[in-house]
Amino acid sequence: MSATEQMAAMLNELMGPKRNADFGDTNEPDFDEPEVCKNFLVSFCPNEMFKNTKADLGYCPKIHDPALRTKYRHSSRFEKLGYEEEFLAKIRRLDDDVRRKIEKNERRLAVTQPLAHLTTTEGESESDVQKRQKELISEQQSTLSAKINECMEKAESLGALGKVEEAKEAVRQADKFKQERAALDRLLTQSSTPSNHIEDLANQLSKPMEVCQVCGCFMLVNDVQQRIDDHYAGKQHMAYAKIRATIEEMDKKFEAKRKERAERDGRLEKERRERREREERSRRDADREKKRDDRERGQDRSRRRSRSPRSRRDDDRRSERHHHHEDRHRDRRDDRNRHRR
Repeated sequence: MSATEQMAAMLNELMGPKRNADFGDTNEPDFDEPEVCKNFLVSFCPNEMFKNTKADLGYCPKIHDPALRTKYRHSSRFEKLGYEEEFLAKIRRLDDDVRRKIEKNERRLAVTQPLAHLTTTEGESESDVQKRQKELISEQQSTLSAKINECMEKAESLGALGKVEEAKEAVRQADKFKQERAALDRLLTQSSTPSNHIEDLANQLSKPMEVCQVCGCFMLVNDVQQRIDDHYAGKQHMAYAKIRATIEEMDKKFEAKRKERAERDGRLEKERRERREREERSRRDADREKKRDDRERGQDRSRRRSRSPRSRRDDDRRSERHHHHEDRHRDRRDDRNRHRR
């Protein structure tokens, strides 16, 4: 952080982010403006979480205003602007970084911890211990070289079978073994007296160690409870723990929303499908009705054409008398109704 940024941060902390506003001018930004920290709106700002730790991310120059966070969470645009997705992607990158650190430190312990248990026995000179240390390193190097060759052969075989992803994984495993072997090489080359360097390292690691599975720091196995409690209460450890818990919580929330959206889309699709089926049935029924009517009319025309002219005239007369009779009956009924009124 530059001197200017440090001064601005101090002034913001003392006077608030609105310190440059004129008298009577609130100069209040809205939550969607660029100078507002969107991570803080969603949950927390990682830069603030790791402030003054070994994992310091630097100064965040944006506004962290609880009032704006409350305003955002009560607005109609809450969870609709993509802030949550961006925040989750950022803290997931931080979690991935610390997981790689944990893996790296575990590999380092796997290489160095065996040296910590090499001590001088009665009647054994210092040079004998150094010789055993070198032999142990050489043995580990040979083992790692064999594992590397095995992984590369496996990758080549998988590649020939077209199993690209499996082949890549085998190559990645070989790279890990190469890093472990390189660490052993450095033990022998970091000083002009490599055996002394190894001995110093063994003295430093005279107690068994482990890697914290949250923040990646080295810890003594069976250390005093006070130091363990201090570590777990440390700012960096708590920051990584909060990140991991937040990722788990948001993943569950997004998964629940995804399932809800899928169910809603499924219901809508089912309704659309049923509506299309009803419309299709209606069209088929209408087509069948039309065909039946056309067929009946065609049959009537055929029957009429097949009969003699005299028969058709008789039918027309009967039809006319029938209609006349119906008209008279309807007139009488209307007269009776009028008299009743």
